Amino acid sequence: MRRRLLPALILAAVIAAAALPAWLFLHSPFQFDDDLILRDDNVRLGRWQEVVWPPRPRMLTWMTFLIQYQLHGPNPVPFHAFNGLLHGLNSALVLLILSRILGGGNRTSARSRLYLPALFGALLFAWHPLQSESVFYIYQRSTLLAGLFSLLAILAYLARRPLGAASSFALGALCKELALALPCALWTARGFLRGLWRPDRLLLSLAGATLLAIVGFYIWIGVSGEQTLGGDWKRSLEYAAAQAKVVWLYVLLSIFPWRLNLDWDIVPPEGWTDLSLLLPLAAWIAVAAAAVRWRTRLGTAGLFMSWFVIFLLPSSSLIPSQDLMFEHRTYLAMLGVAGMGGLLARRALEWSENAKGGVRPWRRRLTAAAASLVLAASLAAVVQRGEVWSDDIALWRDAARKSPGKYRPNFNLGVLLIESLPREALAHLRRAIEIDPDQAGAHRSLGQALLLSGDRDGARRAWQQALLLEPDDPSTLTALGQLKALQREFFEAKKLLQRAARLDPLAWRPHFHLAELNLAFGFIPEAIRHAEMGLERSPAQLPMRLLLADAVRWSRNYPRAAELYRECLASAPSDSRIHYRLARTLRAMDETSAACESARQGLSVAASPAQRLSGARLLQSLKCSDAG
Repeated sequence: MRRRLLPALILAAVIAAAALPAWLFLHSPFQFDDDLILRDDNVRLGRWQEVVWPPRPRMLTWMTFLIQYQLHGPNPVPFHAFNGLLHGLNSALVLLILSRILGGGNRTSARSRLYLPALFGALLFAWHPLQSESVFYIYQRSTLLAGLFSLLAILAYLARRPLGAASSFALGALCKELALALPCALWTARGFLRGLWRPDRLLLSLAGATLLAIVGFYIWIGVSGEQTLGGDWKRSLEYAAAQAKVVWLYVLLSIFPWRLNLDWDIVPPEGWTDLSLLLPLAAWIAVAAAAVRWRTRLGTAGLFMSWFVIFLLPSSSLIPSQDLMFEHRTYLAMLGVAGMGGLLARRALEWSENAKGGVRPWRRRLTAAAASLVLAASLAAVVQRGEVWSDDIALWRDAARKSPGKYRPNFNLGVLLIESLPREALAHLRRAIEIDPDQAGAHRSLGQALLLSGDRDGARRAWQQALLLEPDDPSTLTALGQLKALQREFFEAKKLLQRAARLDPLAWRPHFHLAELNLAFGFIPEAIRHAEMGLERSPAQLPMRLLLADAVRWSRNYPRAAELYRECLASAPSDSRIHYRLARTLRAMDETSAACESARQGLSVAASPAQRLSGARLLQSLKCSDAG
């Protein structure tokens, strides 16, 4: 009983320890491409059939997104909790795999299965700072799920269970393409551990399935028009050449993970004679030649080093991506780093023993202290990255500081700062335009920041430049129309806003500003019509419903206006201004007592002295009993 209980307790402890950083930051917001989950109609509407057939890439991952959204809605807490649990399970599987490899193969011994070096390697996998992006970044659940099934496949293969290995490989491939590296990883395990370099039937079958999957993946890229992946052979070769340098950066970060960054600024080689290509490539050729020559001597060390490179191949080989480097791509490759850590821990334990004198306590204590220091530093670094990921402005400010010459972090940070810190937003948006002046989005956002800063002429010039780059962009047309409305240029504003509404029939903002414009100039029926059209497109927009209520009140349809104000109060019961507007509407309906009650409620929730003064005056004008 004790033999079984101890391994279970240690596995549970590893799962909890690995999940701890994610669970400390459960309330972190959705970040970056997480928006793709929230905007996906299949996820929001629960259309699982569209995900399953025809099977979309990463089908199982998207099924988990769909299920969680249907259960919890757009609440990031359950999504972060599930990511943390997956990372915990993966860390436990790493412990089992390293125990088999480092524990001498005595599968019946609890001491061998729960070998201390394997435990150190598993915790290094769990707490290495390079893993933080995969865990804190909800959209990278595909990496965690593919890692889960890949680790299960490795464990099944080491246990000589071919059916389990094949099934896990298939499930992993349905989560993310990184599982396609498994046949090569299993082949090196067979070679380095057992000295058998001729592949068996299972490996040949998995290799064939991988080739078919790669061909299908390229076909999908061509048919779907996927923009972030794919390209001709020239682009594939250029991408692979850049990866010769990038993979060395991954190696460096696995040892010294000091400057982690969401958005790395990697300069691709300028040509095939560029030293930034030739030197890393020559180093990789030398490493490969040494590995082939000394493969019989390398043993487990050769296996772990090869795993680090092999699990980077799906993202760092011939399938080009717009981004040359992302830290989450190293997630499963860190199995190799964990293995090397476990191997070094085993050597350190052997060093602490002496054939003549037995165990040397000071060496044992030094080994334990060094291992504890490494793990504590790693955990502290992960928690620090969790704090960065817990705030969208902090995340992009960190990226802009570390990649000042890259467009995306400057643009994203500028957009996030527009309302809270418009001056800082202007600096980053101008920097983004300086880096890439052909991006209409940067000019559009710059115009918004300039408008909030009071520079209407600058905003107009920025939006006109955005329209030169994208003449039919509804957002820019809406923004420019809103500016024309503020400048009392009725016909120009109306023309721009109507054009925006035609270009994007589902957008509510053009109708909102058209309703505002018509109401300001006294065209009440037109204001009501556009407000109703905007509300049809976005029923949850409180400003649109409030604007419709105002327009209806001006049309003297007081009963409907009162009903609309009450609907607004159901969403914003603490907004004193809505209470006051309802009170004035009720007074027009000769419902004085109800008007007084609404004014009192508004006064009770008034947030500023000006609102309290307005409420007191309203009570006095209504001649309520407590007006004094």
